[in-house]
Amino acid sequence: MESKVLPMRKKYKIHPIEIALYFKWGDFTYSAKNEIFNEIWLKREGLIFYSFQDKLQFKKKIDNALYFLEEKDYEKEFADIKNILQDTDNKYTEECMWDEYSDVESFFKLIKLKLTFTPNTPVVRKKLRKLLMELGYQKRSWQLVDKIKKSCKALGISTFVRGGKECDIGKVDIDDWISFRLTEYRKFNISSILHFIRRKIHKVYHSK
Repeated sequence: MESKVLPMRKKYKIHPIEIALYFKWGDFTYSAKNEIFNEIWLKREGLIFYSFQDKLQFKKKIDNALYFLEEKDYEKEFADIKNILQDTDNKYTEECMWDEYSDVESFFKLIKLKLTFTPNTPVVRKKLRKLLMELGYQKRSWQLVDKIKKSCKALGISTFVRGGKECDIGKVDIDDWISFRLTEYRKFNISSILHFIRRKIHKVYHSK
């Protein structure tokens, strides 16, 4: 049974080259990569930039992007997103409408892929200072904070500080650790906890 995916604005849909980036830096085994690819294919509706009907065509698009990345020999992960977007400018800019902050959007799309498809990865943690450095920024401007918030909201990602407290990334300390989780994961956990409490109360009440 396929999972439902919330509607997503086109600019926040994931492009095959971003899936290729995820595979390249994920260091997956061949079998794990195939399993993840199959899962992405099942959840592609509303998630992927293109509308693919043919699974082999989808795989070929990703493989071509992977070949491009290997040929360029990129060595870093998020820090090189801006360079990758510049190198692919002629091929992808027109169709994706990428702009000044496209590296920020791609950054969080990669986090979305990690949280959704990498096994045993319910959270991605980053120190805010390091996050800004990886994105190529030294300080928080209101434009950057706004782009981060919009990206997280569109992609269904929630932000937390230590202790599991939901936070505003524009107000936390620069040296705070930020935890990124899927919003639906948080809702699931809250629902599970409430269900567990109700069962305990019910058990205690009926044991009297």
